[in-house]
Amino acid sequence: MFVGQTRVFEEVTKRSSGLGDVLDDEVAIDGALFAEFVEALVDLHDGTNHPVLHSLLKGYIGTALVLAQRSAVLRVSKERLAAGGWLEYAEGLARSMPS
Repeated sequence: MFVGQTRVFEEVTKRSSGLGDVLDDEVAIDGALFAEFVEALVDLHDGTNHPVLHSLLKGYIGTALVLAQRSAVLRVSKERLAAGGWLEYAEGLARSMPS
């Protein structure tokens, strides 16, 4: 499901996510591209006040932030994430995502 949503958001942002194809239930990730993609999604979210777009982006961004943090490729500053409530949200999700 995450990869499917990724493909949709690639179209929306006109950016590559860095996620490869699913092979044997695994996905190769280009960390630099994924970091740029996550940052673009946070920019998209923060740049609009549209409640439906916020709703559609929130769960995906939270999950993507956890993956980017665990991969040590996160580019968005912790201050910005904290100010937007993203850090707390991603930390909550991280507790339910196996490492």
